[in-house]
Amino acid sequence: MDVGSFSQWCTALLLGIAVYLLITYLTRKPAGSPPGPRGLPVVGSLLQLSRTNPLVTLTELGEKYGPIFSMYFGPRFAVVLNSYELIKEAFLTQGEMFSGRAHPFIIKTLMSDKKGTIHGILESEGAHWKEQRKFALTGLRDFGMGKMSMEGKILEEVEVFLHEIKNQAGRAFNYHHLFGNAVSNVICNIVFGSRFEYDHADFKELLELLNANIRQAANTEILNYLPWIRFFPGAGREQYLGFRTRFDKLISWAKQRVAEHEKSFDRDNIRDFVDLYMKQIDDMADNKNTTFTIDEAPYIIINLFAAGTETTATTLRWGLLYMTHYPHVARKVQEEIDAVIGRGRLPSIKDKPNMPYTEATILELQRLSNVVPLAIPHATQKKGTLAGYEIPNGTMVLPNLYAVHMDPKRFPDPDVMKPERFLDENGKLTNTERLIPFSIGWRVCLGEMLAKMELFLFFTAILQNFDVLPPEGDKLVPLTPIIGLTCSPVSHSTRLVLRA
Repeated sequence: MDVGSFSQWCTALLLGIAVYLLITYLTRKPAGSPPGPRGLPVVGSLLQLSRTNPLVTLTELGEKYGPIFSMYFGPRFAVVLNSYELIKEAFLTQGEMFSGRAHPFIIKTLMSDKKGTIHGILESEGAHWKEQRKFALTGLRDFGMGKMSMEGKILEEVEVFLHEIKNQAGRAFNYHHLFGNAVSNVICNIVFGSRFEYDHADFKELLELLNANIRQAANTEILNYLPWIRFFPGAGREQYLGFRTRFDKLISWAKQRVAEHEKSFDRDNIRDFVDLYMKQIDDMADNKNTTFTIDEAPYIIINLFAAGTETTATTLRWGLLYMTHYPHVARKVQEEIDAVIGRGRLPSIKDKPNMPYTEATILELQRLSNVVPLAIPHATQKKGTLAGYEIPNGTMVLPNLYAVHMDPKRFPDPDVMKPERFLDENGKLTNTERLIPFSIGWRVCLGEMLAKMELFLFFTAILQNFDVLPPEGDKLVPLTPIIGLTCSPVSHSTRLVLRA
């Protein structure tokens, strides 16, 4: 080997070593953190995730590395929890430590002001979140959430929904928007004290904006973790501008509703949640540290609409689809409905204790659909330990509810619908602890009680009055989910035929 060749060889070797050391440095993990894939600089392990169903990838990584593992989402260090026990330990036992929010770029951009303050209930944290959540929970309960008085408002919407179904006369129809309209109107009754007609222009636009952002969220991983791509022409910039435009319209819509309430506000006549919020602003006017401001109100409204509409409506859409795949389950539910309620009146929450098979079917729908499969990403508020591993402050924490609900050790044949798995030998409900579609702990879903009431009353009323059939020719629509902020079924039509 001549001197020139040797010099080139040494240069290449040194360059290779330098690149290796740089990659090792850039992909290093905090000392004592859980095991997991190393990933690549900048993008982390994003390229390892399945584009069609990243939940499966996260579950398989859990099988390889254990129920707790770590990985990089772009430059963001994250810990994934794949077992019920660890999720319970983190979010319940160590709830305060794990009660922060990870704030992906899109959310942080949309929900923060020029000072960097994160608004709303879903994404704020610390004292801001505690103050807003406590008030929202109390306020929603004041207007009936979780109480029997709420049943009347839900049943009012059920009646309108059933009327709309009957207008379809058994034709194949996509019920996506009808479910969104009906469920959202329940929130409208609480927030504004009234409902909207399904063809109301503003109402239709609001729901379409919400749905569009949720649909588009399925493809935001790169934008969330590599936000600088929004400055370059292409898909990343288009996604960003689309989200920004739609969210600005949503906030503008909410601000208009707040302005309307300001004009007619009477603190001695509180009509709805918005009035209650404005009264709280008045009461806290002398408190310089309060988070109750007129600027905060629109974000709270949008949070309530987004959280209270999409998850319940999507679960009901899954319900119709699963009933076409499992007609024997639908028939057993109908037999129970006929025995307990009959056909002469609408269902009531009071019927629920006497309808264990129907309730078990709804639980099984929630398990299979996994509508919010990773909850909303948490973050640690301080440095701590979990399962013997060191978890740094600010770590993004993902509870893989999909892995919990599809665990074959706990739920044999997890892909198969079996309501009986939630019933004991006497037909009583059992084995429900590990079903956590609303998450658990400090950040448990604010509207859990309302959602449970809606699911029971809507689902039961539909099967009380209709047989659920495939769109045409008995050709079944696949159960393949579309993964985004939520797991939703593919766009599909269903035939709801009046029962004989």
